[in-house]
Amino acid sequence: MPSRLQQRVFEVRFDRGYLYLDRCGEIMRNLEQVLGMDTARVWVPGEMVPTGARLECPEVDCVIVLNSSRLVIDQNPINESLTFDFPEVCETILSHVIVPMRIGPSEIRRVGSRSMRLYGADNVEAANRLSIRHALMTNHASGLVPVDHKLRSVEQTLIIENDDETEGMRIRTMPFQKVTAEVRADPRLSTPPRLLPKGQHDALVERMRRHQKTLSNPEAGLLLDVDYYKIEPGEFRPKDFLSEAREKTNTIQAIIEAGL
Repeated sequence: MPSRLQQRVFEVRFDRGYLYLDRCGEIMRNLEQVLGMDTARVWVPGEMVPTGARLECPEVDCVIVLNSSRLVIDQNPINESLTFDFPEVCETILSHVIVPMRIGPSEIRRVGSRSMRLYGADNVEAANRLSIRHALMTNHASGLVPVDHKLRSVEQTLIIENDDETEGMRIRTMPFQKVTAEVRADPRLSTPPRLLPKGQHDALVERMRRHQKTLSNPEAGLLLDVDYYKIEPGEFRPKDFLSEAREKTNTIQAIIEAGL
């Protein structure tokens, strides 16, 4: 089943970010210069107001948002054909934020890594079927559906934490669709092109086009959203944390893909 990493987010929440208003301009100016050199790309500062400041790189669709209580680094969508070391960028950004804002390890309340992966489908009905077939927990579904109804789709959110609630994952699966997605498959496309009485070549080309679109930019599918987090992590390195998060996410991904 084709899939693509659609979005990834690194977030740090902290207390006592009082110096945000005093140092915001300096932080964003330094990040614009450092990231420009490190990534060899243009970073464009956005509006800087008391509620938050933005810096973005249009070429890789990466946005940095900083305010007095959190730092968010969001890449959406992800173009895997472009070289962009997301963990390295996160480490650089965090180091240029916590030092001038004088945020120590004890002030960091939560660190999280969120990734959204899309498994492509040809149409909305196929996406709904995927959501049912690969739902993580459906123990009680059969008892909830009346005999004259059927389960149309499944959206699930699971929150898993350790005993002291300092580490956990929020796992969500749901059908995805764009406004332009076809509701159901065209019956004419289900017939193998070689069996058509005419227009065999055109039918084959259309089938190949649809398959390629499902691979590169699907309009419907199953969305796997995994948010791995730690509460009051103390001192940490973003690259190490993101590597740990990737391992956790890969485990969940393997479970989903085992039935695809």
